[in-house]
Amino acid sequence: MSSAARIPCAAVLAGAALTLLANACGSDGGPSGPPGAGAVTSITITGTASTVAVNATLSLGAVARDASGAAVAGAAINWSGSNANIATVTASGVVRGVSAGSAIISASSGSATSTFAVTVTPDETPASITLSAPLSLVSGTNAVLGVVVRAVDGHVIAVPSLSLSSSDSAVVRLSSGLMIAGKVGTAVITATSGAATASITLAVSAGAAAKLVVRTQPVGGVVGTPLATQPVVEVTDAAGNVVNGQVPVTARITSGGGTLTGTTTVTSVQGVASFTDLAITGVAGSRVLLFSSVNLQAVSSGFVALVAAATPLLVLDSTSLAFTVPSGRTSPTTTIVIQNGGVPPFTVTIDSPVYDAGQPTGWLLASLVGTPPIVLSLQAVATVLPPGVYTARVAVRAAGASNSPVTVTVTLTVQPSTTFTFGSATEKVRVLDVGGVYAPSLVARDGIGQIIPTGPVTYLTRASSVATVDALGGVTATGEGQTWIVVVGSTTSDSVHVIVPRNSRGPVLRSTAQTFVVAAGVPTFYDVVLDTRATPIGAATMAVGYTTATGVFSSVTWTVPTSTVTPVVNSPLAGVIRVSVASATAVTGQIALLRVRVVAPTAGTNGTLTFTVTDIVAPDGSDLLPLTTSTRIPLIVK
Repeated sequence: MSSAARIPCAAVLAGAALTLLANACGSDGGPSGPPGAGAVTSITITGTASTVAVNATLSLGAVARDASGAAVAGAAINWSGSNANIATVTASGVVRGVSAGSAIISASSGSATSTFAVTVTPDETPASITLSAPLSLVSGTNAVLGVVVRAVDGHVIAVPSLSLSSSDSAVVRLSSGLMIAGKVGTAVITATSGAATASITLAVSAGAAAKLVVRTQPVGGVVGTPLATQPVVEVTDAAGNVVNGQVPVTARITSGGGTLTGTTTVTSVQGVASFTDLAITGVAGSRVLLFSSVNLQAVSSGFVALVAAATPLLVLDSTSLAFTVPSGRTSPTTTIVIQNGGVPPFTVTIDSPVYDAGQPTGWLLASLVGTPPIVLSLQAVATVLPPGVYTARVAVRAAGASNSPVTVTVTLTVQPSTTFTFGSATEKVRVLDVGGVYAPSLVARDGIGQIIPTGPVTYLTRASSVATVDALGGVTATGEGQTWIVVVGSTTSDSVHVIVPRNSRGPVLRSTAQTFVVAAGVPTFYDVVLDTRATPIGAATMAVGYTTATGVFSSVTWTVPTSTVTPVVNSPLAGVIRVSVASATAVTGQIALLRVRVVAPTAGTNGTLTFTVTDIVAPDGSDLLPLTTSTRIPLIVK
């Protein structure tokens, strides 16, 4: 209405029926004036929560208040939202989540407005599951099972409530998100989250051969006859799955004694080794068989019971022997046990050895020793035999035994007498810094000293942390210490000694000796030096130690050589020689300390000289001991 047609407030207030119009009147009688009692000056929004999920609703309320804070009854409330893509609001204040995010809900009445922040959270109700995993696994391996759970709106639920199961845990076992393959077969892996579910089928195949398993236990019978039930052995992976392939499996007796005869090594067919003619000789009783194959875990059988034969039976734990002896040597004595595998008792005799025609005779010594069980003692004497292969046979007899005589065949291989020299006179003892390399020479000689081919040899290190050796005898220093490098042939061996200092520039107390072989009864001299290795020193105190046992050294004496610095030497107690050097100026190079003379009286004994630095300083007095290496030299008396 126009200002001329306004109704004065005073007139309005005079009519009680028009009291409500006072809310619109200002102090000057118009609605644009300052608010009076009953005018809306603020709005309070109420709600039970400030978050709502997508597609869910949240009811808000609003109270209009005047300047005194009193609620204004009947005030019209208008609702609005800041982003309808996030949340909408109805005229009655009902908020509905549309998509994840934040929105501001406003309530207004007249010029008064209030806001309410609403957070819309995603709908976390699982709607679908996607599984990712290989469709096959090798037994003994594992793989991660990938699981993605999505909600109705397609977003990935970060931490879903999830249940996983395997239809056959023996085939595939689930653990902490891993699928662990076991037995050969298939298993269905199922993931469930709420009402959503998904499955995959996983196939498990056999892994690498790892062990042997007895499929059919052997059953015994009469001594010396084939077992009533022959053993069957499987080649399996670690989980027990049969692994196809051809693997040699060998059977032997591990308990009860006797001899296992027949075909004792059988090659598996499709992972199964079936024995057909195993028999056990010996006395009645129980046996245990062991089945083994290279690089596979062996397995033992159950007890195999044997009963005695009805008549006497010669039972030998071996019917063939092979000796390998260097020319000019004698083999160790070897015995064969002779027993009665049946009843009644018998008396055992042997014939004289019979040699192959045209071969030397008399080299096999055979005799019977003891009472039951009787032992056949055999020894080959090759002291006068040239290199070659020789054969002899000994007949073992027992009156009344159904299998008498039993022939024992002895084969003697006489090899040329070979000696190795590993490392020349300047290579037997070598000081190498870490990373340093050298290749000691190797020479083989026959019994008369002629150089011959070395033949197959193996190189070994006694401490790979100190030095390693390759297949050709090349030595590489790897860390501080001392070790032997050994070469081994079929009949002989030899060694070199390697010293690796703790620091490539630090001083080393050592002997200049390049060999550790001492001739019995012959004086041997060892020069002891302090090799400064370009590290200047000012003073040092050292000790040379030796065993006082007369069986090792019958005499130990020393002299003091002329040197750049004159050593002070004394022997405060037996077995120790103390040496001190000092100089007002820096000393470098090799400082000669002692010449030690030793006499070792007995061949086949061993001794050691030890060289220990107890104190060493630089010209400025700083401690050099952490950089210094003490050494020792072994002495082998021949």
